[in-house]
Amino acid sequence: MRKSLFSKPDVTPVMKCISCGETLLFGREQCIYCGQPVDPDYAIRSAIMSTYIAAACSWANSIRAASTFTMLLPVLIDIAAYVMSSRVYVVEGLCLSIFCAFAVGYWCWRYSDVNIQDAELDQARKEMKRYLNRWLGFIALQIFILVVSWSSLSSWIGENF
Repeated sequence: MRKSLFSKPDVTPVMKCISCGETLLFGREQCIYCGQPVDPDYAIRSAIMSTYIAAACSWANSIRAASTFTMLLPVLIDIAAYVMSSRVYVVEGLCLSIFCAFAVGYWCWRYSDVNIQDAELDQARKEMKRYLNRWLGFIALQIFILVVSWSSLSSWIGENF
């Protein structure tokens, strides 16, 4: 179980059979499906690549699962700030958005430039780039709302006091 969006997921090392392509637990000397002997050097390279892909996809799945809630929470905080006329809640919503965008940005920094061809990893890369753009747009909108609300609040205070 993941502790946060920044913790590395637990991954069981596996490798692919060079002959039939089936997934095997790392350490096997022979494929249980086709009987092909497994070269130790190939096994290490395959296990590293498979573990890397599994970790990246697991982390992307965690971000994906949390994305709806983490997008909704700052909106709710901003609505509460508007209702209560409190700047503190707007700043808290913005900080939460920045934290979530940082998690997605860190994923993109860590996994988007690695030259591994895998369909699941390629899909995760596309989704994480889309999520990062969504978060950055959302943060820009929150900053705009914050600036507008603060300027209108300060002009209202200047007129009434």
